[in-house]
Amino acid sequence: MKRETRWATRVNEIYHQQNKKIDANFKDSRTRGALRVATNITKQRKKAVIAGKKMEVGLERLLTVGLISDPKCKAGSMKISNQFNLLSGIGGNSRKSKVENVDILIARNNRVEFIELKSWEGKDDPVAAAEEIVGYFISFILARKAGAYGNLLEPANWQKFQLTVLAPKKYYENHQEHFPTKCLKTHETKLNEALKNKKSLLLEVKQVEFCFRSFDMDQEIFREHFKDLYTIQNYARKQFNSWTAL
Repeated sequence: MKRETRWATRVNEIYHQQNKKIDANFKDSRTRGALRVATNITKQRKKAVIAGKKMEVGLERLLTVGLISDPKCKAGSMKISNQFNLLSGIGGNSRKSKVENVDILIARNNRVEFIELKSWEGKDDPVAAAEEIVGYFISFILARKAGAYGNLLEPANWQKFQLTVLAPKKYYENHQEHFPTKCLKTHETKLNEALKNKKSLLLEVKQVEFCFRSFDMDQEIFREHFKDLYTIQNYARKQFNSWTAL
């Protein structure tokens, strides 16, 4: 069975897989469900990015810097969080559990976007990335239903969700042989159908949609801009405004 034709089955599998992680006896956590922004770019991280290492982390920080400098964010109508913590203190022996953090989260009123970010040379294919962000969304919904986010107002009020795989165009080009654009559009359509037909999710939210998005950023230019924080901020702001659907 082709992967794009079995999304209904895959969503069910992910749902049951994530449901096993939700332990009603979860521990208190200061970070779980909290909107936090980390923009610190240490000398070590800057050196690693300039050398072509840890590119995804560097890309996440760059885009976060650009997002928080957006006028809507400064005015308070848009909120940003990177490495949004979903399950800290949940699932029994958390040391052995895989950390589940959303790379970038953008919240506007009661609508929120979960973004799975990939860099130029990301090894996971786009469909695997889609499965990952769907898993994070389901984890969030199940944890929220179990009361894991307590009295945090933002997570409690979110009712409309956008799930996004975001990457430079080069990432998608690198996976064109097995995942051409037409194939990914089919995956997008089938996954959205599967999400809309999952009744246990629709009882908890008003809307959920998925899409692949890209932006045009040259890897070498990115590394060059990363040398200076002011330049990073201006460059990142332009990149945020250039995100497009496949």
